[in-house]
Amino acid sequence: LTIDNWKPKLTSLKEILSKLGLTNIRFASKPKEKEKNDAKNNNLVTSGNNGAKTEEKKNNSSSANRVHTKFSTLDGISSPSDYAESARQKNYAALAVTDHYNVQSFPEFSKHQSNDLKIIYGCEMEMLEDDLPPYIFNHPEQILEANINDLTYCVFDLETTGFFSQYNEIIEIGYAIYHQGEIIREGEYLICPEKEIPAEILATWYTSIDPEELKKAPTIKEILPTLRQE
Repeated sequence: LTIDNWKPKLTSLKEILSKLGLTNIRFASKPKEKEKNDAKNNNLVTSGNNGAKTEEKKNNSSSANRVHTKFSTLDGISSPSDYAESARQKNYAALAVTDHYNVQSFPEFSKHQSNDLKIIYGCEMEMLEDDLPPYIFNHPEQILEANINDLTYCVFDLETTGFFSQYNEIIEIGYAIYHQGEIIREGEYLICPEKEIPAEILATWYTSIDPEELKKAPTIKEILPTLRQE
């Protein structure tokens, strides 16, 4: 808080704030003209009684500062270069990157490795349990080594309420099983979402699926065992 020409009331204000449980508040006088000029010159100035200057200290903490860049969908917004520049301005000794599921920021971060800023490379991953039922298989070596017309394979399509699995849901699953270039079996299922579809998504609804019909459809947990049997 900045208090200017209000010193007689300062004591009573502290008492009121103390009764409210706000005890860790510091009061400062309005900066004088000299202090304003020091601030413009990037000098750190305290607003105490004597206006003494203090030098900015280098952050020598052994714990690195961890960030998510714009490559972390819906989580990070800044580029690797922006973070590196900010870390240098704050005199950080190290900066760690731990984006979600990817290492796309590594090449750009590597350009900022130097003696005064150590770049620590990391990544956040999710591990799936081995005992989860294998609904989807992918055998690229068979596709590359064999004639595709000799293979039996499945092509499937998903309709969702968005692109992010944490917030959006599958509302339709369609599939076609091919053998020797011909469709031998196909299916299509509407899926009832567990959460109500937000109004902003319905406002830009571009599919022919009727939202009311989804309410009558089975849930994803009910459909998956059926798909596995097919």
